[in-house]
Amino acid sequence: MDKILQTGLSAGNYGCNVGQLGLHSSKPVLPDRRYDGKHLFPQSFCPDARARCSKPTKSGKPIQMSYISIGAWSWGDSATWHWRPEELLAVKKPWEYLYDDDINFINTAKAYSNGKSEEIVDELVNGLPRDSFVVQTKQLGLPVALTNLFSSSEAPFKALETMVKRVKLQYTMSAVAKGLTKCVDQGLTRTVGVANYSLYDFKRMREELAKYDIPLIINQCEFNILGRLPELDEDMTTYREMEVQFQSYSSLAQGRLTGKYNAEHSPPSVLENIGMKRRKKPAAVALKYNLSKGAVPIVGIRNIEQTEQAFEAFGWRITEDEVKMIDQHSFIGEKTMLWQQG
Repeated sequence: MDKILQTGLSAGNYGCNVGQLGLHSSKPVLPDRRYDGKHLFPQSFCPDARARCSKPTKSGKPIQMSYISIGAWSWGDSATWHWRPEELLAVKKPWEYLYDDDINFINTAKAYSNGKSEEIVDELVNGLPRDSFVVQTKQLGLPVALTNLFSSSEAPFKALETMVKRVKLQYTMSAVAKGLTKCVDQGLTRTVGVANYSLYDFKRMREELAKYDIPLIINQCEFNILGRLPELDEDMTTYREMEVQFQSYSSLAQGRLTGKYNAEHSPPSVLENIGMKRRKKPAAVALKYNLSKGAVPIVGIRNIEQTEQAFEAFGWRITEDEVKMIDQHSFIGEKTMLWQQG
């Protein structure tokens, strides 16, 4: 079931909706031009790799996360991402490079290669000081699993307990629908986030968790230049006002914002022009765009080249005029029945 869901996630991303692929419309809708260059963080916001996004926990000791998250979706997955066992050594070197330069935030999930991604995370962080990195994992709370259907309050605890055994940590970051209080109180996770929640559902979950003094700190949704729906719906602005961190997955539209998508007037042509002026790669400009809109981007890392692209997003500021140029070639994106609700 996890493999089916993962394949569905891959097919349903905005990154696939610009061609004839995926579950989205092959005729993407352009945003209202009034939104070009809008919803930007102040020009003074210019994080480097050492900067930390600090979010509260029930214990009072905040989570300290880097402003870019390392995406582990492809790790161990041979069906969707054609992973080969020998790639583990190739991934270890970029991880050491990132960790040594203060990027400490890894995003994984049980659905990523049926837990293999979590096991690879364990190999990477084994022996490191526990407070020096943050691992975010996820349980998919759908009734397709019998534990979710017949024991909804215990399902997140049981699932996260198994995840922690795979990753061999005292705690990870969890995004589950029920049983979250028990997960926090018994030390399986320090705090809680969710993924693909609508703003309405996020607020409902936040209110329920507040009864137990547990802050809901993150909503992870798809967001990139080819799909700006969370921004255009004003959800990201609301999260900012709530002091909640919005996190973007598919930040590079499955590689299309690195130059793989070459339609006329495509975003990469704009990214390349800005990148040439700034001496940055197109992928770095796309990641900087997300950061400037207030998103902590997840970026998949499998080699040194991708690592360098992620680092290039730090330490400089994209201008309002440059964002306007990019926005003029962007698309709205759309919600889906299974994944993207926010």
